[in-house]
Amino acid sequence: MFVDVFTTIKVFDLNITIRHVELDKPKHGNPALMLHGVGSFADSFNYNMEHLYDLGYWPIAVDIVGFGKSDKPQQIQYTLNTFSIIMSDWIKQCQLTNILLIGTSFGAGVGLGIYDIIPEDIISIILISPAGFGKDIWVMYRIASMPLIRSLGVRLLFNSKFKFNKGSKSWSSFVYDHTSIPKEMIEYSDDYKKDHGIRYAYSQILTKFAHIFGVKKEVIQLITTIAVKVKENNIPTLIVWGKNDNIIPSRLGKVAAQLTGGSLSLIDNSGHMAHLEQFNKYNQVVETFLEGINN
Repeated sequence: MFVDVFTTIKVFDLNITIRHVELDKPKHGNPALMLHGVGSFADSFNYNMEHLYDLGYWPIAVDIVGFGKSDKPQQIQYTLNTFSIIMSDWIKQCQLTNILLIGTSFGAGVGLGIYDIIPEDIISIILISPAGFGKDIWVMYRIASMPLIRSLGVRLLFNSKFKFNKGSKSWSSFVYDHTSIPKEMIEYSDDYKKDHGIRYAYSQILTKFAHIFGVKKEVIQLITTIAVKVKENNIPTLIVWGKNDNIIPSRLGKVAAQLTGGSLSLIDNSGHMAHLEQFNKYNQVVETFLEGINN
């Protein structure tokens, strides 16, 4: 059983409400904070939370601002730094410390940004197909980042009136086998696509993060700088990547592991969302990693 929790923080002179998901169980252990990628939602971690709880952690999956059931303000700049500041303030308000930080894709970049702001509160990191370790990114994201067609591109990605953009087929580019996605995840996704506020956040992030040639140079430089700090400070880090990732190629996993000083695990028959598509394999990889750093 999962429970929705809503927390309002004051940041950038705005009151912003952020939704996160917890288990309906007694709290125990250090927090395992999970951050999803662009266009995704906290519920995508549902198949990982019980396993983390059984390992002695308190799992918390967040809808980052602009997505899911969190607020979608249009008064902020949807940059990596903005997300990192907002989430760092949220962490402080929730009084979270000794955090296992887990981020996927864009959420991994946000996670690294959080580490850069409050390194004293982060004790270990898991990055799933993290964005920003190279310029290569899905061609549709590159096209959709172009100002003249950005709005149309995002509308196409989120318009559930098109058959290719609803149901399991809408996951085809993001996973290895779209038929493997649990039914409730497909229903969550189709419901969230009806929220037009998500389209604004999506388009703004693409503009700030990428251009027609791929991930912007300044984003890669920022991610690289923070990753080096992670390595210098000996923060235990795990890089997880689906071998069949069409959004960000898995060969960048070696770059991410080298820069962070972390270990790399490639998961077979998995695309951009290994934690969901191959959750049993992913959970086992995470268990091995956590046992190694806790012993």
